[in-house]
Amino acid sequence: MGFMPIPSYAGIQRPGVGSSQPPSPPQPQPVQPAVAPAAPPPTMQTADTSRVPAHQVAIVNTLTRLFNETSEALGGPRANVPKKREIKDNSKKLGGLFAKLNSGDISKNASDKLLQLCQAINIGDFTNAL
Repeated sequence: MGFMPIPSYAGIQRPGVGSSQPPSPPQPQPVQPAVAPAAPPPTMQTADTSRVPAHQVAIVNTLTRLFNETSEALGGPRANVPKKREIKDNSKKLGGLFAKLNSGDISKNASDKLLQLCQAINIGDFTNAL
């Protein structure tokens, strides 16, 4: 019987078998710069609204007013823990919306609907606001 090659399983190469080059010495790994921690999500208080288009500023103003009124009605800084959590969650959600308005990362249809909603709320037309 002649020479029988040994099959390599799953691409694993055994040292000295089928290799015509000596193994290379380990290469030093480049040092990765420290990655800055991700910024926390924006809140009502931290969201940048400086570039919100002029026709959408009414959305920011109305939702900010509503947030302040409802937060105060829930007890504001004196609210119990579940209500404080609700206020904080609402602040994060609205902060995220404001960031999207600021960056233009919201569809025209969505911003038009928000504008209609805010206009209806501002005139007390709660039937159309729903």
